[in-house]
Amino acid sequence: MEERSPSTEAVFAKFEGGVQPGCAVGVIRGGELVHAAGYGFADIEQGMRIDADTVFNIASTSKQFTAFALLLLARDGELSLDDSVRRYVPELPGYTDAVSLRQLMHHTGGLRSYIELLLLSGRAFGERTTREDAFAVIARQRGFDDVPGHAFAYSNTGYFLMSLVIERVSGQSLADFSNANIFSPLGMTSTSIVDRYPAHIARLARGHSVSEAGVSIAESAWEQTGDGQVHTSVRDLALWDANFYAPRVGDGAIIDEMQRSGVLHDGHAVGYGGGLFLSTRSGLTTVSHGGGWAGYRSELLRFPERQLSVIVLSNRDDVDACALAQKVAQAELELPEAAQTLPLPHLVTLGGSAEHRPV
Repeated sequence: MEERSPSTEAVFAKFEGGVQPGCAVGVIRGGELVHAAGYGFADIEQGMRIDADTVFNIASTSKQFTAFALLLLARDGELSLDDSVRRYVPELPGYTDAVSLRQLMHHTGGLRSYIELLLLSGRAFGERTTREDAFAVIARQRGFDDVPGHAFAYSNTGYFLMSLVIERVSGQSLADFSNANIFSPLGMTSTSIVDRYPAHIARLARGHSVSEAGVSIAESAWEQTGDGQVHTSVRDLALWDANFYAPRVGDGAIIDEMQRSGVLHDGHAVGYGGGLFLSTRSGLTTVSHGGGWAGYRSELLRFPERQLSVIVLSNRDDVDACALAQKVAQAELELPEAAQTLPLPHLVTLGGSAEHRPV
């Protein structure tokens, strides 16, 4: 039975004053969605308020779905994680023969991020960019930033290339493959991958930029998938979260692989699995990922040993979704104050890039 937690209500009360964009929040305990609520407006112009069924662009939080799709194909013998990416994308430069799918999944492939490359080439968030644009700038690179397997460096290029591999192996777009093999079987009826703009999405929260100058729409028509572009709701993400405890799609081996850290050539664990950051807080394992793209922010934080998860989805760019999720978890689990957050490059705004997660 869903109910509202007073401690969680207090965290998000600031989004209830006036007409402003805000957040949708879910708290899952023991497989039950015990708190599901919205704060603020999904669409100010239309007067539509946020609730647990409002759909948000979850940006880099999408990566776990791409990893899961890749692992489904690996389980079925359609590919191996240790295959070279060029086996499936031979148009890549020859030096990428050394990069495995596993390294792409763990951000240890040494490839430069296409987002920064496109921005450096003069492209802007306000204009449409295609998959072909992204691939062209990747293919023009003449070498690695790091030797594959020697360093962890968060890069959207790896997950974008994973989407191409999934499409070529399955014969379906990533959107169609994910819908048929993940979203529909789990009953995630409000979830989709948007690979063409403009697209009509029911109950979509409009992304916003919020500053001293005011509130304005902040959305982007970039069409690349794999590294982002999943659009979903709190209620649907609760179904996804439940699959990590009792798999209805995939199996226990895939779940284990998702939550197993990548390892560098020297044996160092990088703290990143299949689209998921792996860490600890107060002696408890945490499994999480955040994201940000234009006027959207998201965080899915799981404490598997306590069977507690927190979902924060926002349609405003001044929100630190990770910090809010940690604050909710702190109250729910009676934890001490979280460590200070530091920037990581998997949140992209209209003016630059930064992301936050606990270290």
